[in-house]
Amino acid sequence: MKAVDFVLEAFAAVVAQTDAVLEIIGDGDLRGELEAQTACLGIDSSVVFSGWLSQQQCAIKLQQADALVLRSLREGGGAVVLKAMAVALPVIATNWGGSGDYLNSRGGILVKPASKEGFVNGLTDGMLKLAQPPELPQSMGSAGGERVREHFDWERKVDRIVEIYQQSIDTCPKP
Repeated sequence: MKAVDFVLEAFAAVVAQTDAVLEIIGDGDLRGELEAQTACLGIDSSVVFSGWLSQQQCAIKLQQADALVLRSLREGGGAVVLKAMAVALPVIATNWGGSGDYLNSRGGILVKPASKEGFVNGLTDGMLKLAQPPELPQSMGSAGGERVREHFDWERKVDRIVEIYQQSIDTCPKP
């Protein structure tokens, strides 16, 4: 479940306290309903629906953004979290699957999908935290970038695989 409607609900509380703008990337059958929800919530002047974008356009958007909100309730992969962290972007994501494995509290905010109300409130709190003066978003972005380089960089992965193979070889009985 993609839960964009929950993000809009959470963002309505953010707009009441900040001048933040939410950009939604992607398209689909629910776009009309989501645009109607945005109007109903009175936040249509603060939400931009960009539609489908190429990978290159998405990469540019990530570099221009202040934060990434990955709103999927169950995200098995969450590679976009790593992409955001790699460009030092703080992330708000569901504490489920890949996102929960990649992100820690130093690099972003994980929201538990325990209940709709709790999830929406967690998203609101996360967005409000990152809308504050730049120290927190900047430190989270830096920490996320560092975590990607230390744990998820391809060279580091190859080094770790070589370490595992070497340990296996070392522990095998000699003929």
